Amino acid sequence: MTVTTLQAHDVSRQKNVRIESQSARSVSTLIDDLVQAMHLPTAGPDGRPITYAARRDRDGKHLFGSARIGDELDQEETITLHANIDAGGRRSALS
Repeated sequence: MTVTTLQAHDVSRQKNVRIESQSARSVSTLIDDLVQAMHLPTAGPDGRPITYAARRDRDGKHLFGSARIGDELDQEETITLHANIDAGGRRSALS
């Protein structure tokens, strides 16, 4: 099996990780591993889950979770993890 070595950071660039992952694995599995390795929050202040997405730094392409790591990323490539923001969440009682 081929292994891909990657650099990853959060949007603030304060948390950086170098990770090796099997090229056949999905991007969503890689994101899960990176969230744990970077100790990123998995729930917001209201207790709702936070989900993350990955962006390839060289061209800004957002990576689909179902894509294979080896198909989307080159050796030593850098990606950025960012939280998914869902606009129009719950309405307040005052609305």
